[in-house]
Amino acid sequence: MTKNILLIILSIIIVCVVGETAVRWLLPKWAPDAARVTKFWQYDPRYGWVHVPNARGKFSSFGFDATVTINWKGFRGPPLPYERIRNVSRIVLLGDSFAWGYGVNYSDTFAARLEQDLSHVEVVNLAVSGYSTDQQLLLYIDEGRRYKPDLVLVQVAANDITYNAETLAYTIYGKPAFTAKDGGLVVINQPVAKTPWIKQAMVRIAWRSYVLNQFFRYLQTFSQPGGQNVLLHDGTPNITARLLLALREETEKDGADLLVVFVEDVTDGPLFATFLQQRNVESVLLGQYLTHDDRSLHLRDGRHWNAAGHAIVARVLANRLRSSGRMGSGLATPHTTLVKQNRVARIVPDNPVHFHLPWRSEPE
Repeated sequence: MTKNILLIILSIIIVCVVGETAVRWLLPKWAPDAARVTKFWQYDPRYGWVHVPNARGKFSSFGFDATVTINWKGFRGPPLPYERIRNVSRIVLLGDSFAWGYGVNYSDTFAARLEQDLSHVEVVNLAVSGYSTDQQLLLYIDEGRRYKPDLVLVQVAANDITYNAETLAYTIYGKPAFTAKDGGLVVINQPVAKTPWIKQAMVRIAWRSYVLNQFFRYLQTFSQPGGQNVLLHDGTPNITARLLLALREETEKDGADLLVVFVEDVTDGPLFATFLQQRNVESVLLGQYLTHDDRSLHLRDGRHWNAAGHAIVARVLANRLRSSGRMGSGLATPHTTLVKQNRVARIVPDNPVHFHLPWRSEPE
């Protein structure tokens, strides 16, 4: 009996090895990518994970081969001092893998191209692959405001809306989250709980399998967020909308403007944009300029932008900022507003949402 069980187990292992080998040879597009980008990460009790300072290496998968360099401050791109030593406008960029530059060299990212397209503007890229709006809000409070920006640009993707309500991302990465309480926001999972090492090891092994990665991608096609109601059944904003309003409140304290950029995969981007506009928060809907079915602008994963896609995004944002009269035509006037001159004074909703700052940390 024992011999038969061992024979069955051995047969299963042989089939799995042969199948995995065949798939790697015949279907290279099934190549995994999660394990490759996370090699630049390390655990952090505040955010869940951060970049390893001064890390450098290749980020490659089917269809792309990019070089990644993390600066000594722990972000991609050239490090800039906190002090404003040049008479130029400064943009602080918050975002996830799109703003980070997934699958492209940094010189091809829209952050780098935005500096080229606009005169007298420097971009501080604080994007971290995998970060959601909640982590970006904390990052601005801790780090972003130290750069004394004129404009804060936050990029929002569909999976951000999902993970804003979670304290675990990508199966093994804990993260902070915010919950509504007493009319405000309370941050939870602080310090971020660490995932047991044995679970981390098992998941990391699975991440390296072409077959399992493709199976998980297939499952994700059924679990991708569809419509995300901006207003809940009781008329209050969902957590993502609250986080964006909280970020606006923080940037206003610093005399900086906020511009929200919705990636084309955010199904309810127009609803979010209308909600934010009514509260005097400007936004850009990239779905008006590029779509996922245009493969000439995306990587093989059909989601992230290639160099051409980043160029389009940079052009859209540069034109938006120029039309606002703030940037790109000579020296910008610090701390001016993106709001059009013919707009009435601040639109205050009937039931404004208040955020009590600083937030309290409470265990889950």
